[in-house]
Amino acid sequence: GPSPTAAPSGGSALNKVFSKAQFVSSFMVTLRGTRGSGSVNVRWAPSTDCNLIQAYAYGTTMQVIADLGDWYQVTDPVTGVTGFVMKKFAYQ
Repeated sequence: GPSPTAAPSGGSALNKVFSKAQFVSSFMVTLRGTRGSGSVNVRWAPSTDCNLIQAYAYGTTMQVIADLGDWYQVTDPVTGVTGFVMKKFAYQ
C-alpha cells in the first residue's frame, strides 16, 4: 500500500509539521467541505500555502496513512492519488 511522505530536507516551516508525523494503522475518512462548493482541497504538502493536487467532492472516502497534527496524509483508494488534507475536513 501507500507509504507516508518523508520530511523535506532543509529548514523549511514544513519541517515543523512533518516532525509531528505519526504513522497510523490506515483507516478511512469521509471528506466534508465547508465552502459553498462543498469540495475539499488535497495538497502536495501539509500547508494551505502549498499547491493543490485536486479538489475532492463532499462525501469522497479517503484512506489515512499518516497523522501530522492538524493534517492527515491521505490516499484516494480509487485513483491512488496521495496528498494532505486538513483534519477538520475529514470525518470518521
